[in-house]
Amino acid sequence: MDEHVESMLKYLDIQAHGVRYVGIYGIGGSGKTTLAKTLFNQLVAQFEACSFLADIRESSKHGLEHVQRRLICDLLPKHSRAISDTNDGIKVLKETCRNKKVLIVLDDVDKKEQIESLAGSSGWYSSGSRIIITTRDISVLGVEQEQLKEGSGKKSAELWTLEMTEMNFEQALQLFSSHAFKMDYPPIDFLDVAKGVISVIGRFPLALEVIGSHLYGKQKEVWEDNRNFGERSRLWDQEEAWDILKGKEGTAKIEVLPPLLNSARRNNGHVITVRAEINDLVGDSLAVLDLSSCKISRTPNLSKYTNLERLILEDCQKLEKIDGTIGNLKRLKHLNLNDCYRLQDLPEEIGYLKALQELFLRGCAYFSTLPASIGDLQSLAILELSRVSIVRLPDTIGRLQKLERLSLKYSNIKRLPETLGDVQSLVELDLTQSKLAQLPDSIGRLTKLESLGLGGCLKIQKLPDSLGNLGSLSQLDISFTGFLELPDSIGNLKELKMLDVSNCRERKLPRSIGTMKKLEISDARNSDLQGEIPTEIGRLSRLRRLDLSSTSICLLPWTISQLSLLEALWLVNCNKLEELPRLPASLTGLRCASVILKRIPDLSNIRNLTNVAILNTGEDPTKILGLGITPGTDVIPWVDYVCTRNLAVWSPCWDPSMLEECIMVCIQILRPYRHI
Repeated sequence: MDEHVESMLKYLDIQAHGVRYVGIYGIGGSGKTTLAKTLFNQLVAQFEACSFLADIRESSKHGLEHVQRRLICDLLPKHSRAISDTNDGIKVLKETCRNKKVLIVLDDVDKKEQIESLAGSSGWYSSGSRIIITTRDISVLGVEQEQLKEGSGKKSAELWTLEMTEMNFEQALQLFSSHAFKMDYPPIDFLDVAKGVISVIGRFPLALEVIGSHLYGKQKEVWEDNRNFGERSRLWDQEEAWDILKGKEGTAKIEVLPPLLNSARRNNGHVITVRAEINDLVGDSLAVLDLSSCKISRTPNLSKYTNLERLILEDCQKLEKIDGTIGNLKRLKHLNLNDCYRLQDLPEEIGYLKALQELFLRGCAYFSTLPASIGDLQSLAILELSRVSIVRLPDTIGRLQKLERLSLKYSNIKRLPETLGDVQSLVELDLTQSKLAQLPDSIGRLTKLESLGLGGCLKIQKLPDSLGNLGSLSQLDISFTGFLELPDSIGNLKELKMLDVSNCRERKLPRSIGTMKKLEISDARNSDLQGEIPTEIGRLSRLRRLDLSSTSICLLPWTISQLSLLEALWLVNCNKLEELPRLPASLTGLRCASVILKRIPDLSNIRNLTNVAILNTGEDPTKILGLGITPGTDVIPWVDYVCTRNLAVWSPCWDPSMLEECIMVCIQILRPYRHI
């Protein structure tokens, strides 16, 4: 490991200018994460801000924006702005971190888009920043295998790479001995058997640490049994070891790796058997059991695994029944049944799992019933029920006093029980594109709720007034729903930062919207909004983005100029809009298009526009007229005053010093304003 640390410090070269990426790749259990942690702890004090994002492969399954929030929280602890999606998260990182020298570790990356969303360009961060990436798959680093076949430590563009290979035998023996004997070398009478175990399990750090810890203090006969078992059948499946063990926080806490790994024998990439010896070999010592993709129709008797903390059955596509003995797993904290699409229900014994914190059932297409005993899971914090066939939740759901996140995205849920309001710990409720027809009034009792997703719930036509009682709500997505108007009580959402009412049937915004002083993003595009926008919108002092495109509004209030933080204003296809009022100087993006647009204000006070298009599309789409500005400070003004048919531009001379992007439109009729 010392040799690898030395190589990595050379590649990172923290004294060098520029932003440098270093990728560590290799199979599971080869020591990538351990090396990254060692480097992180050694270098952390030399950077302005640091973040170690562990296990991205797993955590990104809940959405990359959640990982982005963790990164932003680490790098910018005082940052309070909400992010609505991955693109918004990228924008925040670009805007707020470009002057920070940062150290970031992206651990266990398995997709290129994860890197692109968290550290997609060296321009996001200040010179001197370093990004370390660990992965099993070198292709996600954008480097072809052929480039590296001569060995590790190769450089490709801005990326340096290091391959984690097997340790030499002496290093492996020393690491194994430190865990098995608490010394650097085995006792003489254990030397041969120790070498035999290493030859079976391979010379990778994770295997050596875990097997060594497992054998510490054991009699020599136990060592012989393990070695002999390994000679009969493969003991260590390198590529799957980390999947089986990753439930623990670092290898230091993993105390056992019994020969269960033999049960994960693979044929053409698929687990095909769970050996009978598992019960005799492991018993109550197993902490993590990963049977992902097993071709089993029923789980085995789990009575003996009393210390099991994580049970992973993801993608067991033939699984139809969970054995009732699961109720004996008193220490189980994590149960993953994602994509077990034939599974229809859970046994009542599930309620005995008092320590269970996370239950995942995403993609169980035939899952239709939760047992009433679900309410007995007194430690449950996450309940994932996306893409299931469940129609209703049991009333006992209200007893889950530690539940923080409930997801029913794309499910068949039609109603929520009134008892849901008793789950006072709930922070996130996602019902996106479900069959839900209405929200219960009791939802107003969820005083800790921060995120409510109702996007695509087409059957919802009315929102309860109690919605205004959600005093902690920061994100509200009610896009693509059928409701006709927002309740006035929405003005009570004092913590709301993001409001999405796009593609809805509401015809007006309530005047109470002006009291949502923390609102940063408001999206109402493609909605049925018409008439005038209320003047109260000018009170939204933190509003950064306002999208009213493809609506029937006819007038923006003069108070919009008071939005001192507004950066983006989108008014595309607002074909009843005749003029624009004075706009705030903070704008960086302005898009406006209307068939009857006649007047725009003096834009000389807006010095930071980088994205602008103002169009009078007219009734004939082949004769679009508009204002186009080219980049740069050396632009020669076309004329002092111009008129393009019905569009008047009053600014005598506009020097767009910050322009980077624009739309140029051919103007067929151009006459000096004084001749009109």
